[in-house]
Amino acid sequence: MPNLESEFMSTMMVNESGLPSVIDMQEDGTSIIKSIDPTGETLGPGDYRDPYAIAASVGEDLSEKEVMGTMAGFVPGVVGGAVTGPQDIAALLYGGGKGLAAEEGEGIQKFLEGFSAISGVIGSEALFGLYEQAVDALPIGDEAKQGLKQGAVMGDILGAVSATPKAAKAGAGAVADYAAGAPARLEDAKSGVTLGMGVDPTQMVDEAIVAGQKLMDKTTNEEALIKVAPEAARGHKTPAKLLIEGTGEKAITPIVQAFPKGNKDAVLPNIDAALSNNPDAAKSVAGWQKFTQETMGGSYLPHPPMVAIEYGRSPEKIAEKLQKLTPELKAGVDEGFAFVSEIRNMYQGGQADPGMTADLFVWGILSRGAGPVQQEAAFIDIMQDAAPMMEKVVNGTFDQADLDFWKDNMKKSLPEGSPGKQVTMNVNAAGKLLFELAKRPENSNQSVLEIIHDMVSDPDIPAKEIRRKFMTLTESAGIDNKVVSFILLVAGRDDVLVMDRIQGRHLWDDGRFGGENIYDGIGKSGEGLNGIFKGPRGLLVTEALEDAMRPNIQQAYEMVGRADDASLGRFHWESWVIEGEQVVSHSTLQAISERTPVGKGVTEGKTDEFASGFRYIRGKAGPVQRYPLSDGSFVHMTPERAKEFLAFVKKPKSGIVPTGFKVTARADVPWYERTEVNRSKLDEAARAYENATPEGAILSGTEGAK
Repeated sequence: MPNLESEFMSTMMVNESGLPSVIDMQEDGTSIIKSIDPTGETLGPGDYRDPYAIAASVGEDLSEKEVMGTMAGFVPGVVGGAVTGPQDIAALLYGGGKGLAAEEGEGIQKFLEGFSAISGVIGSEALFGLYEQAVDALPIGDEAKQGLKQGAVMGDILGAVSATPKAAKAGAGAVADYAAGAPARLEDAKSGVTLGMGVDPTQMVDEAIVAGQKLMDKTTNEEALIKVAPEAARGHKTPAKLLIEGTGEKAITPIVQAFPKGNKDAVLPNIDAALSNNPDAAKSVAGWQKFTQETMGGSYLPHPPMVAIEYGRSPEKIAEKLQKLTPELKAGVDEGFAFVSEIRNMYQGGQADPGMTADLFVWGILSRGAGPVQQEAAFIDIMQDAAPMMEKVVNGTFDQADLDFWKDNMKKSLPEGSPGKQVTMNVNAAGKLLFELAKRPENSNQSVLEIIHDMVSDPDIPAKEIRRKFMTLTESAGIDNKVVSFILLVAGRDDVLVMDRIQGRHLWDDGRFGGENIYDGIGKSGEGLNGIFKGPRGLLVTEALEDAMRPNIQQAYEMVGRADDASLGRFHWESWVIEGEQVVSHSTLQAISERTPVGKGVTEGKTDEFASGFRYIRGKAGPVQRYPLSDGSFVHMTPERAKEFLAFVKKPKSGIVPTGFKVTARADVPWYERTEVNRSKLDEAARAYENATPEGAILSGTEGAK
């Protein structure tokens, strides 16, 4: 069956077959190619075969971005031929629709005009290899890059018909010669061909060439530096697969794995010195090796964070990631940051009190090893019952007896069927955290909670200093760098990364680990990256990553047209939902700012789980699960009834899903919107299982009514 590529290649077959191709000279001195294609149509000035029509004729789906790139890529090989001037370039770029943002389209137009300006020097055939290299260096999405390359195939062939003798003789060596001269031309460039927008196209292309050369050279050289440790190796609480060979030398500025109980603050000067001595720690493989050898030492070192390194030296790579944020995912982040902004304003305006800070810490510890639904459901389950204990923490009287009471009783606040039941251990652990927050450090008239609260309230104190202070003031509090960073982020501090499971995999795995859970643990040892994200080394590595990426964030957001959204914390949140493929708004933060859980809830944002779409709410009369129907309305069930409903839905005999249905097979749409799902029967079952009001009261006459 023919495909899109073969359709684009058809013009080449015409030329190779010897069929006539006509070159007409126009009054303005430009030449026009008129080549006969297999369908018998003539291509004239500004004409091209409609990619949408081609795709439809062979039953393929073609994205708008790919079409836009394909039409744009047609340009470089046909200068002096089928493209007669800027108006035709614009037609090729914009004639197919709205696939590219205006800024992106304008940037590509400038780039292509630059290639057009040099095509007569080295010939279209020789230009193609150089063109591909430069396209790869462009800060645009993969679809647009692929389209640019596809379009260039057709443009290159047509352009060959009108190649000048000089260009035709240039040969493949011209590519290397031209590329080699790019750095010198950039150095000497003081004037050149300038477009209407004041752009020197040849200089722009040279910049792309040089950037591509540097990237390719750096990638090749860096890969040679990475020597994976042998299978039997182990070091730094990290398995062999996540280690590379070191020099065997001892650390120069050693950072221990755990804080010494006698003097935790003694570790901090070494962290500062290590970061000062290694400003490029997370910007290159060599920089990472030097950094970890000097701070951890030994024959084996933690594997470099390959994706973070790309982000640390290329705002284009960050922008490329941001372009994968779907409207649905962005809407969730926007909602979440609105909640965060409200909390930040309360801190900066003096309305936040230590009780709010204590709530944030309990909210945060419930996230350990849990998804947002389990974490946040547990918080709104226990918030009201925990209030008397929280007050004791605030006034500094929460003691061992209160800790014991918390462990014995707070779990009873988790109702049957609640997603929060899955984090019962975290609920128990929150008591120890509160115990630590209520302590008064030696020679201090403030509790740990009061000290941290005052720091969070001061916008001039960076988040990393608050994170350090918490770690040095507490002992076995149950949370480490990861959760403290998370708490600071939702408290309005957007200058942090949260190095959790998803972010760890994201920043380390450029494909070489195959998507494995490299954070929590792989292989027989069950160890992973989390070993270097705890204690002092956790502070060290997290700060190195933050320092590397932070300078490129603003430029990256400007590239995608969202300059006002730029912050490291925002990028963490957005890349997290992209990697996790789920909408997360952390809506229960409203319970903290409004100081009540009533009416607050959390929605399952994972599309590849049967519970997708369920919203767990703390109603006035009790907990309730809200489920969406296909007509936009909702039904309500008690948590226990919702579990029964999900058990029914999963069975093929329900008629809702077919035999062999795998809910995890796709994550691009909610499972119930997949074509093989009988949505009408799903709606019917949901209505049949409804047994509660939106406020959580049980409907009379329903199963479960008392």
